[in-house]
Parts: sequence; structure tokens; C-alpha cells
Amino acid sequence: RQRERLGEALATADLLVRAATVHLEQVDPTDPDARTAVQRYFDELDRRFDGGFDPGTGDDPGLYRPPHGTFVVARSDGDPVACGAVQPLGEGVAEIKRMWVRDDWRGAGLGARMLRRLEDDAHAAGHTVVRLDTNSVLTDAIAMYERSGYHRIDRYNDNPYAQAWFEKPLTAPR
Repeated sequence: RQRERLGEALATADLLVRAATVHLEQVDPTDPDARTAVQRYFDELDRRFDGGFDPGTGDDPGLYRPPHGTFVVARSDGDPVACGAVQPLGEGVAEIKRMWVRDDWRGAGLGARMLRRLEDDAHAAGHTVVRLDTNSVLTDAIAMYERSGYHRIDRYNDNPYAQAWFEKPLTAPR
């Protein structure tokens, strides 16, 4: 039993060290790694949602570009392991979209790092509030949003897969 626990502890330590060295990079939303990460995100939603997931016709990549939006990819050994985007919603309000961390990278703080980066990018673009929506099966994501200071709000969009909506006022980047 001790050997098993040691193996688990070493695996966790390795993941934490690797996660600390992952660089979060702003890329164009049409970048091949951005497209790969988003497809992996869509594939995961399709597996996890009752009835699957249909991404529709796709996003307008222009919404995820500066000066008002951003698209961020995290890579490990050249492979995208996380992504997220910010798009403008209206006067001073931005929305976090396409927030995803690969399964085997969860639990290492990469999701929280990505979320902080997206918030900082939204603030730098002049937004004072950030919103996001999610599905109730994504319980780890909901817990992370709540730990990060998001509070539930009423529906603000027509996303057919959304079951929970959140908002957070933005402060200066950390």
C-alpha cells in the first residue's frame, strides 16, 4: 500500500512540476494549436453531455482577437493541453469562452492559471466585468469558478447547453 501511495505522490509531484513550467501563450484563434485544443474541448463536451454536443457553425474568430478579445493556449512539449478565450459582450463586459484543460492535467492548478490569465487579458482590454456560462455536469469547473470569486447570475445568453451563469468584477492584474 505504501508503494502505491508513493507512486501516486510521485505522479502528482511530476504533474505539478510540469504544470508550473507550462507557458500560457496568446495565439490567433485560427492557429493550428488553438483549433486542436478547441476540437478536443468539443469532443469532451460531446462525451460528457447527455445527448452529446453540437458546436454549430463555429465562432467568429475576430471576437477572440485583440484589442477586445484574446485566445490563449497552454502547451506541454508542443502539445496543447489547455485553452481559453475572451470575447467582448458589451460596454465593459467580456465573456470567457472555450475554457478547457486536458483530463490528465486537471488537479495541477492549470485551470486556475488559465482563468486568471483570461481575466487579466479582459481587464487589460478595458473590461470591468467578466461573465461565463457552463453546464451542470462540469462540476469541477463550477467549483473552480466559485473559488475564484464568481457569483451566479441570471441567464444572459441563449446558449442551449448552458445551465449556470456566472459573473465577476475585474480588478487590476495580479
